[in-house]
Amino acid sequence: MKRPIAFLLAMALCAPAMPVFAADTAASPADIDAAAYTYLMEHSSWTLDTDKDKVISESELAEATHVFLELTDVQDITWLKKLKKCYQLNLTGGTFTDFSVLADMPALSFLQMDNIPVTDLAFLDGLNLESCFLENMPQITEEMRAEKTKFPDLTLTAGTDAVLSYYPRGLAEVTLMIADNEIAQFFGTGITTRGNDGRVYGLKAGETTYSVSVGDKVIAEKKITVKEAPAAFDPALQDRQTGEFSMQQSYYYNPDPKTGNSGSAALIDGTLYTFRGSRITAAETGVKQYECVDLRSSGGKYISGDIVLKENGTVLVNGEKMIPEKCKEICKQYAIGESGKLYGLIPLETGFQLSTPVSDAAYFVPDCPGLYVTASGSVRHYSYNSTSAKIFIENTNIGAPTKSAASDQKYYLLDKSGTLYLLDFSKSPFEKSVVAKQVADVYWTDINTLEYKSLDGTVTLLEQVHYIMLGLNMHWGALNLDASSFYLHELQADGIEETAAVISYFIDRKHELRFRFLDDTPGLTHVKAGICSTYDAETKSGLLWFLREDGSIWYYDLQKKEWHDAVQPTAEHVAGDLNGDGVLTAADAVLLCRYLSCDAAALPNWHNADLDKNGILTASDLTLLKRLLMK
Repeated sequence: MKRPIAFLLAMALCAPAMPVFAADTAASPADIDAAAYTYLMEHSSWTLDTDKDKVISESELAEATHVFLELTDVQDITWLKKLKKCYQLNLTGGTFTDFSVLADMPALSFLQMDNIPVTDLAFLDGLNLESCFLENMPQITEEMRAEKTKFPDLTLTAGTDAVLSYYPRGLAEVTLMIADNEIAQFFGTGITTRGNDGRVYGLKAGETTYSVSVGDKVIAEKKITVKEAPAAFDPALQDRQTGEFSMQQSYYYNPDPKTGNSGSAALIDGTLYTFRGSRITAAETGVKQYECVDLRSSGGKYISGDIVLKENGTVLVNGEKMIPEKCKEICKQYAIGESGKLYGLIPLETGFQLSTPVSDAAYFVPDCPGLYVTASGSVRHYSYNSTSAKIFIENTNIGAPTKSAASDQKYYLLDKSGTLYLLDFSKSPFEKSVVAKQVADVYWTDINTLEYKSLDGTVTLLEQVHYIMLGLNMHWGALNLDASSFYLHELQADGIEETAAVISYFIDRKHELRFRFLDDTPGLTHVKAGICSTYDAETKSGLLWFLREDGSIWYYDLQKKEWHDAVQPTAEHVAGDLNGDGVLTAADAVLLCRYLSCDAAALPNWHNADLDKNGILTASDLTLLKRLLMK
């Protein structure tokens, strides 16, 4: 027996090495409460079982970012501390009252509890939550919730706003009131909210407080400090016209050269200006009205267009004349011709088509898009049918209004008999009703209330809003401010946070502008309206554009912290003098050449070069300018 054994041993030692197979390496389930594990596997395996091996392992649990858990059959929750990267936790039901383990979840910022039998909120003290929602838990009073909410002191600069954020959001419903509304105000008289940010505007330098109340009980008072604003930039007013102003986008006159997206355009005193980077261009002159539309065709494609009504009655659609006659008005994609025909632009897959006109239009009802008055003096509603490419007309049986006012999709029309009608286009089909009779007037007030006055002098409130849209700006009645904001997303690529890239500006009752950008709070006097914001890729700076009361256009360079007059005035009219130096030279001819080839910014004194007096700059003007130089 020894020889065979020895032989086998020798053979084994001489044989080539055999592969050694590892033991089964399948992951083990995480060591947590059994009922909790079962629930997670049934309801959240698609997010927790990341390798799809039908097991939630310890490592997968440690990587989980949001967990939803029903606690009814769960016996132990101490394992929640294993959720090291979990920032959202939703817990429902069960009998647990001790949630101190949540303090061991370092990433937790969103907590929602539903029907949890806790009787105090001491466990929240160790947490740094952004949001906390307690649902179906009447044993936790609003006062208990408010006591666990952190309310900050607030500091801001006069003429600007600051966001009042308190945490956790959603925990308590409280009312916030400012003690001295001569120093600071909320946008509105006060705020009742459950965790939403409140915006505070500083009226003048000083200190005041804001109170936090639950019901009639004040539970906290915090300080508001309004700092004195630096002096606003106050350049001398210029002798320019300040006619009508409107602000829209532009697809045809101001497309982005890379993406084709629309840019900003402003109609100021008959000139349509476009804004791109640090460049302002007079795109069209002699303009009466301008509209930018983005309409969806029957095939689902969006067709964009810039519609211009010239002062001579010509309508241009993306630079081309489409309507065969001169027009009196445009409104969105519609125009009323001098003959009384109502034309509509119908979006097709490849552009616009002119609809079959209606022949009884006199004028559009002011502030009420979709309504026109016929030559016989009745109000009709118009819309277009994309299938037939025809305008669809409905008679409202209302006479020509002496006054009209709109609030969103509700139109109020006052006819000659003193009857005030309401046409509600939020309903389909629209609903018509009589609001009152023997009415003398209907109007918006300076405090953003829509009212009507009866013949006996009685004033009745129709609607009240916090603000009214005025072009690009919003008028906040209680504060008597025009306010809006610019968003420069390009700043985020330069390391600026999104909240700072949204720049709110305010124009007060003295027409002084103020805004805040990081630690800068510049101002400008005699401002009529905000225009737009642009980004100069070469200097990596944001530019904010404003219209002053004298008709001049100014911009603020956020990087250089400087104000600039976008278009300098000419002291004396000199034919052909484009650069405003008071004399005609070859430099003016070069500038016009560059402008006509789209390689120059707006001409400071373009009227001086309109030598053929047709309201636009063309090659004909360049020829005439060269002749002047040769004299």
